[in-house]
Amino acid sequence: MIRKKDKNMSKNQFFSLNNSLPPVFLDWDLGRELDDVASQYFYQDCEPSTQKLLSHCGWYLSSFFEEPTLVITCNEQVTNWLILKQLMPLATVLYKWLKTAHIRIYPPTGEGTFLDIPITDVPLG
Repeated sequence: MIRKKDKNMSKNQFFSLNNSLPPVFLDWDLGRELDDVASQYFYQDCEPSTQKLLSHCGWYLSSFFEEPTLVITCNEQVTNWLILKQLMPLATVLYKWLKTAHIRIYPPTGEGTFLDIPITDVPLG
């Protein structure tokens, strides 16, 4: 309950915020903007070699999963393996801001299913 005091009212009035309502469209837009800004900071904190590798993939940070998630899509199997080898540096950069987050890696089409790894399961450097 939140207490609301109106200057025209002699008593305090209470109203309830219903957190079970779905987010409005503006919330989604703001969430996407936040994800875009977070992605920029994440990329800037990565080592140049990791930045170069990410430039060969589709990737983004998303807060629309149960926990914040770095989503990476790889178009080639070689790139997929190189990304998997970079799990520790990727998780370390994420851990600077987020103590709980996931890295989700999608392999090339037809090469299997995605791999979803909590950063707490990755040894941090």
